[in-house]
Amino acid sequence: MGARGEMEWFDVAVWRWWPSLLPTCTAQVWAWNAFSAIEWTMRQNNVSYAAYVAAYAADHSLIYRAREVWVDLYEEACLPASDEMVFVALFSTKHM
Repeated sequence: MGARGEMEWFDVAVWRWWPSLLPTCTAQVWAWNAFSAIEWTMRQNNVSYAAYVAAYAADHSLIYRAREVWVDLYEEACLPASDEMVFVALFSTKHM
């Protein structure tokens, strides 16, 4: 959850290979926490494995980074209130 128990904006970047110049996909997500924003971004881009991920709170209160992240795309999302999450911007290099 956000610092005050509220949803907040996260800038998310997902890399399928690391190191790499450009992330596979990026997004701005309104979510309860950093990992929910990462999981949501991975699901929306059909990415089950990421070598490296990063999520930055828009107010700069949190920077979250992780390596070797797996998301089971066939399992129901375990995101809290996932229907409340929204993207405002999305960029993907997956098909380039």
